[in-house]
Amino acid sequence: MSTNKFAFVSLFITRKCNLACSYCNLPDNDIYEMSGKEWIKVIDRVAPYVEFFNLIGGEPTLHPDLPEIVEHLNKIGANYSMVTNGTAPHIFYKYLINRCQIKSLCVSMDELHPDDKKSESMKSIHGRDLVN
Repeated sequence: MSTNKFAFVSLFITRKCNLACSYCNLPDNDIYEMSGKEWIKVIDRVAPYVEFFNLIGGEPTLHPDLPEIVEHLNKIGANYSMVTNGTAPHIFYKYLINRCQIKSLCVSMDELHPDDKKSESMKSIHGRDLVN
């Protein structure tokens, strides 16, 4: 039976990032960033046609209205995940897991071994330092 829904929709909620990965093609400029209220309007409009939302960015935890956005996703019963670089304060991730009951939290650790010759192009960040 067809549900006539998209399996998932990625919401690129911010271009801001607190890292400077050499391989990233994210432009470093002042581009308009939608507010939480604007994102909620978008979510409400497309939610009937979406099985799963994926919050991405830059670094989603840098969006000032992220708590408002995820609380709204919970309120409407949406399934969602988020891709993060894991640099936000631990209390924020506890909030997402415990209070918001986020379904999936994907932490990007692109450079756990910065001395490895294979990661030569990723020398601008040090994921291992973030984990320790």
